[in-house]
Amino acid sequence: MKRTLFLLLLAFAFVGVVNAQEVYYKCIANNVSVRKAPSVKSPRVQFTGAYGSSGPVALDKDEIVRGTGKVQSGFTQVDYVGTYNLWYTGWVSTQYLKRIYKCKVCKGKGFFDETCPSCDGMGVHACCDYTGKKRCDNCYGIGYK
Repeated sequence: MKRTLFLLLLAFAFVGVVNAQEVYYKCIANNVSVRKAPSVKSPRVQFTGAYGSSGPVALDKDEIVRGTGKVQSGFTQVDYVGTYNLWYTGWVSTQYLKRIYKCKVCKGKGFFDETCPSCDGMGVHACCDYTGKKRCDNCYGIGYK
C-alpha cells in the first residue's frame, strides 16, 4: 500500500514538472485566426486598439505564441502578445503552428546578464527591448527558436 501511494505521488510530481515547462510555437502562415473556442465556427478574439478601435486578432508568419498546454479538436490554445503589449488567449488551428525550442546560445533566457552597450536607460534601442540587458540576436530576445 505504501509503495503504491509513493508511486502515485511520484507520478503526479513528474506530471507537474512536465506541465510546468513552457512550450512555444511559431506561426507558419499569414493571417491565421485566433478564435475564442476550438472550432472554425467560433468567433475570433478581438483586440482593443487606440481610440476605441478594435478588430479580429490574427497571427502572421513567424509570430511567436506560448502554448497553454490545452489541445482540442485540432486546435491549440495559446497566449499571444498583441497591440500595446496586451495578452490575449485563444485557439489556433494546430496545422499552422510549429513547435520551437530553447535557444542554445542564451539557454532560453532571451537576454544576457550584461548591460546593453547602447542603451540610454530607457530601453529604446533594439538591443535590449526595454530590459536594459543585451538581447540575444540568435533568438531575437525570445529565448526560443
